[in-house]
Amino acid sequence: MRNTTKIQEFIETLSALIQAGAPGFLDRLPSRRELAAQYGISPASVQIALQELEKRGLVTNYPQKGSRVNPRPGCAVAAATAREEVIEVTVFENLPHQTGFWLERFRSFEQKNPSCRIRARFCDSGSSAIPAGTRAALRLPRLAKLPPAVPLNEIFGNDRLDAVRREALEQFADWDWSLCLPYQVQMHAFVYRGSDRNPLVPAEGETVAAWLERVRAALGRRSLLPPRNDWLAAACGVVDAVGRTPAGIETSEELYNYFNALAFYARQDLINHEISPEEPHAPLLQSGRLSGLIDFTHHWNSFRLLEPGNGFQIAPLPYAAGATNGVFIARAALFGTATVSAAERRFFEYLVSAEFQLAQMDALMGLSPFAGQLETELLRAPKLAALIRQYRRQPFRRCTEAAWTELGDLLIDPVLLPLIAGEISTEEGIRTAAPIIERFHRSRSMARKHHLRDFLREVV
Repeated sequence: MRNTTKIQEFIETLSALIQAGAPGFLDRLPSRRELAAQYGISPASVQIALQELEKRGLVTNYPQKGSRVNPRPGCAVAAATAREEVIEVTVFENLPHQTGFWLERFRSFEQKNPSCRIRARFCDSGSSAIPAGTRAALRLPRLAKLPPAVPLNEIFGNDRLDAVRREALEQFADWDWSLCLPYQVQMHAFVYRGSDRNPLVPAEGETVAAWLERVRAALGRRSLLPPRNDWLAAACGVVDAVGRTPAGIETSEELYNYFNALAFYARQDLINHEISPEEPHAPLLQSGRLSGLIDFTHHWNSFRLLEPGNGFQIAPLPYAAGATNGVFIARAALFGTATVSAAERRFFEYLVSAEFQLAQMDALMGLSPFAGQLETELLRAPKLAALIRQYRRQPFRRCTEAAWTELGDLLIDPVLLPLIAGEISTEEGIRTAAPIIERFHRSRSMARKHHLRDFLREVV
């Protein structure tokens, strides 16, 4: 019965995508194997679903050749003409809320550009389908060496990007790059002892709002961006994650392990965001110079046109090692070759538009389910033993989907709070969390999208 229900849900999902003219469901459907992998069902179940869709007149199945969508009056396929330009897009992300976001954005682009059609496919970020050139670019070591706390107007200045591109292209001398875009902005909030006079770190007792205003003043109003990039002004207001612990408090080893546990969940695709102290922070934590750390990083996605014939490639960024006392860190992505088509250029312009970036901010793709719901007050206590009594949960201010909230509620008491307080080890936390997360995922509809809308707004 359960399998029958899952197949029926899959049939209705495909039917809705086809009738809506969703990218990837306009002409030829993805292969049975791709559909099975994407929706977590067996190839036999995919075959049953396609047979049902053929009975409904939505598709025609061809032995050994796949399935094609049947043209219908008013359908996007019927409106397609020989003048239509197809943009091949590969998205190296494959969690349900991500695919839902991208399909929605692709439809928005097509509505604004009727002569363009996006043919999309989704695969995991670790997939062997990632071209060698993309793999190399994802690991470019020199892109990790941009200095910390670069003013935003410098990050987005042509001189800065050209310098990064010149360095990177030494490894790709045979390619003629034509487009370049910065693709990651991180805000790190580190709390040093009062003797550290870095103007870009929070002061003792300073609220997040006051700290952000001071950071903006230090960087200069002009750094809050030319109009084309005004989405970053919103980003500066949203990335409000900062931890504050009174000077002299001892940092529990399990606080460090807590981040490692979340990183473990991220690597297992149980959550889709990595929160972790980077390696350079460990000596600071151990020496006591760093009195407390809560380090939340939102990874903007990168957009690439890397190799001729491969179309756009959209890949999540690997977690960046970087500065230990910076606020903003920039990376730059390299795009395309001289053969970029007019349609691909329009798509590129859409990806860097304020509309798209604000939509991405709104969806907050990949955000940890735990980041937005907690408020912390830390008192003087050896090894943070009293932390659990000071930890208070806040409801999400805005939430379009209750699933992440439910998962956070399930994990917070048996796993997260004991981990932070040092009452259980990381290994115990992982063992406790694994069956909870497994049961949670089994209970969710495969087609449901999981979106969060807020970062941690204030941690005092």
